Amino acid sequence: MEQREFGSPGDRDHFKGAKDLLAQLQGESVEGPELSESARSVEAESTRKTLAERHPDWPPIALDFYFAPHGSAKDIPDLPGKLQGADVYLYEAARGRKGLSRMQELADANPADFPADHIETVVDTFYGSDESIRGTFDEAQLRALYGSGVVVGHIDLRAEEEEEDHEIAEKIFEAYARPYDKTASFDEVLAQVRGRATDIAKWQHKREQVMLERLEPELEAILERHPELKQKSELRVVDSVGAFHTALHHEAVRTMGVEATRSFPGRPYSFNYRGELERSMRFGKEPSRDLLAKAYIEAVFDPILDGFIEDRPVDRPSSDLRDNTEWAMYTRKIASAFPTEEIEYIHDLRRHNELADEDIITIISDVHGLGPLPRTMANVGSYLRTDATQ
Repeated sequence: MEQREFGSPGDRDHFKGAKDLLAQLQGESVEGPELSESARSVEAESTRKTLAERHPDWPPIALDFYFAPHGSAKDIPDLPGKLQGADVYLYEAARGRKGLSRMQELADANPADFPADHIETVVDTFYGSDESIRGTFDEAQLRALYGSGVVVGHIDLRAEEEEEDHEIAEKIFEAYARPYDKTASFDEVLAQVRGRATDIAKWQHKREQVMLERLEPELEAILERHPELKQKSELRVVDSVGAFHTALHHEAVRTMGVEATRSFPGRPYSFNYRGELERSMRFGKEPSRDLLAKAYIEAVFDPILDGFIEDRPVDRPSSDLRDNTEWAMYTRKIASAFPTEEIEYIHDLRRHNELADEDIITIISDVHGLGPLPRTMANVGSYLRTDATQ
């Protein structure tokens, strides 16, 4: 490989951009696609009445939006604690409500009535014997629900039932899976990065509006099925959603007149550059060229860094098993060391097939001095902690 003097690492506050963005977004109005007719009617009514005024026979609603990545069990270590004392659990699943009845059976179960390994059987057979969910978010969610006594609800897309929901879900999945054209010029690639993030923001916003439209009717249906809940001094509702969707908290308070809090897993939380870009677009903020470049090179580095992990799974995505919050911080840390000019140079080398994956590992590890890089998923966290102490 041709030798070249590469740029020096960036500031060691690798995550400041994401934290600053999060701070800026708190309390802001949300820009984006037009509200649907039903969403506008909800907003129009809520300007006249609060949730309590619309439903005087309901107990006060204590709604907690629990934001976290939804990849692996390591992403939601405190979900069991969240469900202790909760009355209702709303889960996120864009495909629909296929597993709702089984999840409710699990929540209603008394573990004392079953063999000790009952939950293990449930985990292994929940989606069929051919699909393992060991180590995934789904496993952790099922374990947290087991014997919890909560009422399970769903306000997300129903892609398997509703045609409009199906379209929104497919648009989201397509945008996330859309590759960048390695043969394009750097400016063309940055345009692709921006276009992908714009589409993700647009369709995720539409998805959020569906969630908001269904929140109050779902609570109403739950209270009709479980009238005993109306006797509660307070109805505690936990809505578990991906970290992208923090706007739901602001919008629920603003448009529905509901008391709501928000929480993240009990540790520092940081978005990677791709998440920061998508959220910038979601809130109508025009991204800088540097952010576009960082999001691009992070996407390039991600599978290369993943391939460097020796104990990654061979039969499913690594995101099923790793700590995805740590991984976001890890990829952001690596990408933060590369200025835009160097990212463009790397792109041009890759564009002409002059830079192999092992060369990129060398650039990251040796040229930028970010090595030794972790070789196991467990070592990603220790790598970040070691760097933080320096």
